This record gives sequence, C-alpha cells and structure tokens, in this order.
Amino acid sequence: MGHSNESRTVEYTDKHGYRICWAPNHPRAPKGWIASHILIAEKALGKELPFGAEVHHVDENKANNLNTNLVICEDKSYHGLLHRRQRVLQVNGNPDIQKICCSCNELRFLHQFNRRSRSPDGLREDCIFCVSVKNSKRIR
Repeated sequence: MGHSNESRTVEYTDKHGYRICWAPNHPRAPKGWIASHILIAEKALGKELPFGAEVHHVDENKANNLNTNLVICEDKSYHGLLHRRQRVLQVNGNPDIQKICCSCNELRFLHQFNRRSRSPDGLREDCIFCVSVKNSKRIR
C-alpha cells in the first residue's frame, strides 16, 4: 500500500514568511516541499525556472504570491540589485544616481562609491568616506 497524501498539510507558511506547498514530483522539491511563488512564476513563464533564477516579491511581502507581485530574476545578483534599488526608493532617493552605504546607512550619490567590477552595480557596498574611516582605524 502507498502512503496517502491526506495526512500531509497541503500548504503552510515557513519561519521566513514564504508560503510552502507540497509538490513531490517537482525537481526543486527534493523533499516534496517547494515555495509557492516558484510554482506560480513557472506557471506564468510556461516552463520550469532556469537554473540559478530567483523570484522577487515586488511589495516584499513573501506571502503575497499574486503573479502581478512576482518578478523572475536571472540570478541572485540581479535579485539583490532590485532590493538595493527598492531601499533607495523607500527613502525618496533616485536609484539611478544614488545608493545607500552599507556601513553608515546614508543615502549617497554613486560617485561617492569606489568601483568594484564583480559587484552587480559595479560599485563597492561602502561609500568612500566609510572606507577611509575603516582604513584609518586599521593603521592605528
């Protein structure tokens, strides 16, 4: 006799706020459980998400899985870039010319950051001022 799925919960919310559902045959669900937003994005796309792709919640509400609230990102780097741009917009900044420093949390202009080629936006996470402060503390 096979196991019945009736004893399993069909969907639940995990500790991070994501809706999780039972999909035992899905390749991204090795233990049978998968985030609902992935299934919804795949249905809208008409196929499985490419390897490395991530799904972004526009309103940052992880339980809001309306397809109008989901954006398929090519990779983790692009997904992070969307979050950084949203943070700038939330403080009434312009993400095309400004960025928030990860050290001082100040909204700065892009020219106030050194370049970093492997970063998604091509800039360091800390502004020039914070880098100089960190460097001066190391010298002491």
